[in-house]
Amino acid sequence: MTEKKIHIISFDVPYPADYGGVIDVYYKIEALHQLGYQIHLHCFQYGRVESDKLNEICEKVSYYPRKKRLLDFLNTRPFIVQTRKSKALFQNLLKDNAPILMEGLHCTSLLEKNVFHNRITLVRTHNIEQDYYNGLAKKKTFINKLFFKIEAFKLSKYESILKKATAILCVQENDLTHFKSINSNSFSLPICTSNKTKIQKEKTDPYLLYQGNLSVVENISALKWIIENVWGKLELKSKLIVGGKDPSSELKNYLKKKNIKLIENPSEKEMDNLIQKARIHLLYSNQASGAKLKVLNALNSNGHLIVNQTIIAGTDLEKFCLVCETFDQFKNAIITKIEYELSEEEFQKRQFYIEQKMNVIENCKVIINILRR
Repeated sequence: MTEKKIHIISFDVPYPADYGGVIDVYYKIEALHQLGYQIHLHCFQYGRVESDKLNEICEKVSYYPRKKRLLDFLNTRPFIVQTRKSKALFQNLLKDNAPILMEGLHCTSLLEKNVFHNRITLVRTHNIEQDYYNGLAKKKTFINKLFFKIEAFKLSKYESILKKATAILCVQENDLTHFKSINSNSFSLPICTSNKTKIQKEKTDPYLLYQGNLSVVENISALKWIIENVWGKLELKSKLIVGGKDPSSELKNYLKKKNIKLIENPSEKEMDNLIQKARIHLLYSNQASGAKLKVLNALNSNGHLIVNQTIIAGTDLEKFCLVCETFDQFKNAIITKIEYELSEEEFQKRQFYIEQKMNVIENCKVIINILRR
């Protein structure tokens, strides 16, 4: 390949990079741009506006409406795939023979077309989608539960399409075995996030922080679990602060009744300050699928990480965390750590890990190595 060109198909507009999925997409684009690639970015659009920022790092950006129709629910393809089919995208991809990177199983309908059989096609898997949707079904009312269960079934059947791709890029190590059973050319590519300037050791304030996208069911469920099963049973002078985007009116009223401070839709600078100043990061999930960006954000800070096992499943982050499951374990960990700063030794170990494992430029060379074969 003489020219360094690549098509990237994104399930959503990846800027602003303000929630987990698009953060991974955006910083991968930025890294490939820095590595000298000319990128034609294709974005499915449903609520997020076109972005001038993307024009700065891409040769071309094309947008396609994500059309959701009633008939799409009845199609044998998963809804997340069927609603991202586009004839215009198909025609644009045929204008050259450059490699194609599809972000998520969502964007893989083109693999059904034999015309792409001889193209280099890469798929970035965010998680094992049917596991994720089965997890979502547990938290829903009957109608929504039925949709998620049906979608999980469709995804499990459709997933075999990945054997037609040149290679799979898994977001976490423990997904590799699963995807290698479908496509032997499966590789680990850690979640791509900002290569921030190395942070300095500094003092924190004695508060606990829960952070995440507050419009996501999984995050809301986790937050309520923390409040009902841990925070609500403690008697501490310290505050629990919740920071994140797009909380519903119901969630805002819930937090107000619980006398918990909410930082709604903080700017990137405000969120970074919240993360850096927190003495304790309280992190919980009841779903192991996908990479938990909030854990990596907390790791690159001066605060202690108190987590449950599920949120770090499939990672090697346990050595940096206090892992708790019961109220007594959470209580003891919080009472112990709220009084003390993170030690210099612990801080340096975390920084070394970040430098070695979270360098997005170095990690994206996995993609380049595949393209050069």
